[in-house]
Amino acid sequence: MIRRYLLAGLFVIVLGSADIANAAKPVKVPETRFDGCGLPIRDGLDGQWYDTVKIGNQCWMAQNLNVGAMILGADNQTIADGIEKYCYGNFEENCFSEGGLYQWDEMMDYSTTEGVQGICPTGWHVPTDDEWKTLEMALGMTQVNADNPGWRDTNQGTQLKSGGGSGFQALLAGRRFTEGSFINRGASAFFWSSTESGSSAWHRDLNAIEARVYRSTLNKASGFSVRCVKD
Repeated sequence: MIRRYLLAGLFVIVLGSADIANAAKPVKVPETRFDGCGLPIRDGLDGQWYDTVKIGNQCWMAQNLNVGAMILGADNQTIADGIEKYCYGNFEENCFSEGGLYQWDEMMDYSTTEGVQGICPTGWHVPTDDEWKTLEMALGMTQVNADNPGWRDTNQGTQLKSGGGSGFQALLAGRRFTEGSFINRGASAFFWSSTESGSSAWHRDLNAIEARVYRSTLNKASGFSVRCVKD
């Protein structure tokens, strides 16, 4: 088994016994670099840069995460082969423009702890359901509406979408169904939280023709976009 980790600024490859004989020397990558919210962050895992934005008291990535190697939508992501991602329609160029799509377990790096780093860069983590609520309330949503499921409040979805004024710049990247097909690119955006609900997990949905934000739980085997928030 091979899986990549970034510990204390060092890039580490964990090898199973079957891999050691043929293991190549790890490729050195830069450390995570972050000079302040509103400035880009460089992910120490692969050197990619992401825009960031401050909304209320939180600092968010302003782009979808795009880390890992592409696998086909028909396959489930696994712990065995490093970080894996889906690219909409099985076209890798869609990951370059709109980020990868991840199953919940893969995004969480196979943890079930709320707010875990998961596959986010060092110093960042997968937002909890409550942190999504904090974001929404910073854009004017009431606490009562934030706590409700379904379509909520007024125009927070419009604010979060690309060009909406908040700087979050959500892209309508679609999703991967549990059986492996892709749907809703250009129509909807789906974002995971790190908060479980039984065998499902809480997520957010933005829609091209809807001004509000949808909150519900869905099967963890779905493939959604990922945004990271600063620790």
